[in-house]
Amino acid sequence: MTLTKKQQNNKPIPIELIYEISRSINGYGNLLIKKQINDTSKQQKYFVSKIKCSENVLISSRIIYLFSGNTLKEILNYFKKINKRKIMVVKLEDLIKKIEIEKQEKIRKTKEENAHELLRMRGNQKILDDVNKSSVEKIEEEYKKIIQETKEKSEEQVLVLPKNKLVKIAEVMSCCDSKCLSAGSLCRNGNGIVKIRKSGIFAKYFCSTQNLEGNRPIMVVAESKFMRANIPSDVPGQAYAVFYAEMIGIPDTYKNMDWKAELGLYKDANCFFRVSSDGHYYTATTKRMFSEPLTGCVVFGVGQIFPPRNKPNAPIQIFFTMDGKQIDKTILMTEDVDLLPHIIIKNCDAEVNFGMDDTKPFTYDIGKHEAAYDN
Repeated sequence: MTLTKKQQNNKPIPIELIYEISRSINGYGNLLIKKQINDTSKQQKYFVSKIKCSENVLISSRIIYLFSGNTLKEILNYFKKINKRKIMVVKLEDLIKKIEIEKQEKIRKTKEENAHELLRMRGNQKILDDVNKSSVEKIEEEYKKIIQETKEKSEEQVLVLPKNKLVKIAEVMSCCDSKCLSAGSLCRNGNGIVKIRKSGIFAKYFCSTQNLEGNRPIMVVAESKFMRANIPSDVPGQAYAVFYAEMIGIPDTYKNMDWKAELGLYKDANCFFRVSSDGHYYTATTKRMFSEPLTGCVVFGVGQIFPPRNKPNAPIQIFFTMDGKQIDKTILMTEDVDLLPHIIIKNCDAEVNFGMDDTKPFTYDIGKHEAAYDN
């Protein structure tokens, strides 16, 4: 990729500035860009006014760049590709800071207990100092090991965001026993149906006008599985690969109808995991309550973490979130399974987020998620 600037020395454009330009073209405000098109040369001229700039980017109040149409397209495609994979590092400094606070609190309490014990035994200050010194040394040694273990367990995590969308109704949970909805038609029996919007991120439930009992829970599945084969080859061998998606269930509370919204991962009837607005967590063999039934809009999230290539025997991890917080325990699976994201809705609509749009971040701060590292 060769780009030139109309300025002295004709140096290459710094890659960071290309990134800022591509982001600004896509709606971000770090640069002000005024575009002019010269039809004769079929080049696009950009007058770039810098607002923010990192240390590695050339700072100038006004720079003129000339891009050919193909070069600009190449830039945008390149950054669109790398943006589908966001590198996240578990914030080790935050973990250590938390451990240090815990250590200092333990030292304070220990000294307080020693002082009370000494007062009871009518000892002198020198004895107290010696006891405190010994106690603090033990605590320091204990937490030194804890911090070292934390550092060893702190591994790089890579968020993998393959292109994905809702694509079809699952035959295993359709409008009726005839499974007619999977063909995209109306239900022959007059039951409620689900229509997937063209964008593939919104599913609308149309209630039956003939029979309220005909409104069944309907499963809608995504196009792409959470699978090891979708992990980019350039992901480091020591990195945990994280797949994640969210869904917001949108009930019509004014109609006061029995509704349901579920999000999960599915292989078959014998292998699935999901959380529900009825307050339960479901697998093929488990039904466990995690809250009271929900009464309004709720944001569920589901993630699957594949272990690093250098830890082939480490378990796959599955976790769930609700309204930005992790719920229930992380599930550890020894079997390497490809699972399909899916939603189940009844008498409510749902919007999913596969992380493809940077202007719509996840409700859960996935960058701070801590994998259940194995020893």
